[in-house]
Amino acid sequence: MMHALYKKTRIPNLVYGGGVALNSALNGKIIRQTPFKDVFIFPAAGDDGGAVGSALYVYHHILGNKKRYPLENVFLGQQYDNHTGNRMSDNKLLDFVSDQLIAGKVVGWFEGRSEFGPRALGHRSIIADPKKAEMRTIVNTKIKFREEFRPFAPVVLAEHTKRYFPDCNKNLSPFMLGTYKASAQGKKISRATTHVDNTSRIQTVEKHYSGKYRKLIETFYRKTKRQILLNTSFNLKGEPIVETPEDALKTFYKSGLDILVLGNYIVVK
Repeated sequence: MMHALYKKTRIPNLVYGGGVALNSALNGKIIRQTPFKDVFIFPAAGDDGGAVGSALYVYHHILGNKKRYPLENVFLGQQYDNHTGNRMSDNKLLDFVSDQLIAGKVVGWFEGRSEFGPRALGHRSIIADPKKAEMRTIVNTKIKFREEFRPFAPVVLAEHTKRYFPDCNKNLSPFMLGTYKASAQGKKISRATTHVDNTSRIQTVEKHYSGKYRKLIETFYRKTKRQILLNTSFNLKGEPIVETPEDALKTFYKSGLDILVLGNYIVVK
């Protein structure tokens, strides 16, 4: 269908949506196997994203507004207070959490507004060090309670992406919407996020990323010389991604998570 569409239009740009557009393996094949050079998928590609499309249609075509806004993030959820208890500075928090990740701990990461759409992109995430393949088993059995074959996502500093995932598409990767082959070096430092066919559903984090998530990866990189962490959604099997601090605490105590980060606060067992 994609080849037929290109043959008919000869336009190298593709925009598509619907639930099927969340199939990251398919999206990777579109990048590698079709003539389309530039692909865009709204991160909430299902019915929820259709509501945004309707709003944009009214804004531009009914109301006649010309100004356009680039999509840089989907952190559109509710904001929660970060003003009670003993607050850690950003530097102390990042230093502590990076050391815990290096020590093999698994961290629940809760920061700022929640993500719009089905992917956890660093505001409601579970994070771990992906170098050892057994981390996949640890997260699956102690926290996610799901099948062993289901892979996790590597989150990588955007400027280092091509070294580890050469065919990565810059439009899809910030929103974890494509699956790409890992290079030998990528597989070496991120075994827990590489699937049996040597592919990974990656998330890239640009320098303008808002919040502490990118800074955590940078701190981890300074200490280990590795630019990749494991990221999966902050939820248990059969439950939605956590929204409130109360949701995060319930999931923390019902699972094998070692540490919970709530804004600038740390909860440990």
